[in-house]
Amino acid sequence: MPGTSPPAIGSLWLYLASEWHYLVNLSLYVIYGVFFTILAVTSHRVIIRGAESVPAYGLKRWSHREFGFFGWILAVYLVYLMVWMLPATVMFAITANLAGSGTEYS
Repeated sequence: MPGTSPPAIGSLWLYLASEWHYLVNLSLYVIYGVFFTILAVTSHRVIIRGAESVPAYGLKRWSHREFGFFGWILAVYLVYLMVWMLPATVMFAITANLAGSGTEYS
């Protein structure tokens, strides 16, 4: 069941992306990150330390491992924004200027 939650939230985000406000989309990203963090940390604990290393009925508390993993998710996303959004913004400005957007520069 936990494995189906992130894809369901991702599908909901795609459906609502053009319909809802930016803050709602941002909150869906955060919820997705929380579900992914719990799923990733739990599955790695089971694989590395065995099934007895995780609680039988889910996460009992949010530990330093979850905080660390969620922090890495945020760091990777910020690097992604810097690497892809800055060149995309520059290219958009160049193509808008070449297409004659109506703005005259002197």
